[in-house]
Amino acid sequence: MSINVFVYGTLRSGEIHDLTQVAARHGLPAPRFIGPGRVPGHLVDFGDWPGLLPAHDGRCVIGDIYQVDPRLLPVLDDIEEVHPEGDSCFVRAEVQAETALGPVLCQYYPVNPGAAPSGRHIAADDWVSYRAARDTAALGSLETPALLLDLDRLRANTDMMRARAAALGVMLRPHVKTAKCIEVALAAGGGQPGPITVSTLKEAERFHAAGFDDILYAVGITPNKLEHVGRLRRAGCNLKIILDNRQAAEAVCAARARLALDLPCLLEIDCDGHRSGLKPDDPELPAIAELLRAGGVTVAGVLTHAGESYNCRSREAIVALAEQERAACVAAAQRLRDQGHPCPIVSVGSTPTARYARHLEGVTELRAGVYVFFDLVMSGVGACTPDEIALSVLVTVLGHQADRGWIITDGGWMALSRDRGTARQPVDQGYGLVCDRLGRPIPGLRMTDANQEHGVLAFDSAPPIDLAAAYPVGSQLRILPNHACATAAQHTRYHLVRPDSDRVEGIWARFGGW
Repeated sequence: MSINVFVYGTLRSGEIHDLTQVAARHGLPAPRFIGPGRVPGHLVDFGDWPGLLPAHDGRCVIGDIYQVDPRLLPVLDDIEEVHPEGDSCFVRAEVQAETALGPVLCQYYPVNPGAAPSGRHIAADDWVSYRAARDTAALGSLETPALLLDLDRLRANTDMMRARAAALGVMLRPHVKTAKCIEVALAAGGGQPGPITVSTLKEAERFHAAGFDDILYAVGITPNKLEHVGRLRRAGCNLKIILDNRQAAEAVCAARARLALDLPCLLEIDCDGHRSGLKPDDPELPAIAELLRAGGVTVAGVLTHAGESYNCRSREAIVALAEQERAACVAAAQRLRDQGHPCPIVSVGSTPTARYARHLEGVTELRAGVYVFFDLVMSGVGACTPDEIALSVLVTVLGHQADRGWIITDGGWMALSRDRGTARQPVDQGYGLVCDRLGRPIPGLRMTDANQEHGVLAFDSAPPIDLAAAYPVGSQLRILPNHACATAAQHTRYHLVRPDSDRVEGIWARFGGW
């Protein structure tokens, strides 16, 4: 038995949730293409995906019809975030699609009329061709502030870290919290879904729906999230959680009994006093592992993060901290093995230590995240150069304060964030380093202050130029961010660019929330 599905947006061939690829990732038979079709209604542009509003006013939406295995429908429901409670943006419904051979009864995903989502109504009847034209434009045509992603730098950064992991003889488990973007995660994995680290269960949901099955949730678990963890594991996600205390372990054991489902845990190790975790020699370490084992919970391994690497001031300091990170995690793993726990996973990582560790003997996997974009904090600790930073924010000059030497732009802290991570570094970059529209740094020009929707740019010393003439109202500049994670979190999409190019090559969606 098969079911017909009409797809009009991100499920179409070549789009981000290509129906054929979705089926393959879930081990289901390939959908059979029936042909093009159209259904009554019109399109709504939600930015990174379309909606279809049913209507009977003569307008139609173009799409494709496939015969699919019925087991694919729950997967598509997850992708479209169709909720049984009926409060989702989309619903699944039946529709008669018109084809060259006559009407075909199909399942499809129109906009939920009760949700009243906001979006821009468009005249186009074909989302794919409309999106391609919309997303390829000159930088000068973009409304600002806009988040830009340099594709060449992204590829170079992801290639570099895969090569590092291979040279160190460990598996790379990229942290996707920085990007929160399917395409960036695929780039980090060399084009294929692979092991990833997440910081929210929403990330786990979205990436699992896109074919990422081996997921580590690297924030200490709390009892109120365990039902959600259980749902993801029942859906086939190999999700692992972390903890560092007896109370959390007891909650996991109780959930294990209640759900009749294993909830594999890694024990978090404190290697540098930066944040959470157990010291390798803490008596609680084997005690918690034994508590979990007695409760039927798999002790999957140990994990640590050298967060103090962000405060290093030299490559030598990073190298030393990388060894401290490695040694602490390996010692904790050995202590558990001596107590009869196999401890198969020994997981370490931060971007600075991942780049400069001399060796990772005894470690099984490497975690890092911000390296995909890099930022000024990473540049300040020596983990990258400004020329490797792939992320920037395009802003437009809206005025000047000549007596103060200020250039005023439309990019404030809502576009860049309030992060001042470079303030404690030898070179304080303010709220960001200023580049021209093509991404070339302007010596001495920084974003020195940020209001909600206004950015203030100023030179380190009084410039011998007329600011209004050199940077007139309407001209565009780019800001390199202090903290890529915080800056990206202010936006819903990446505008894709190439070095020294004035064109936008496309758009990748970014999601947020918990």
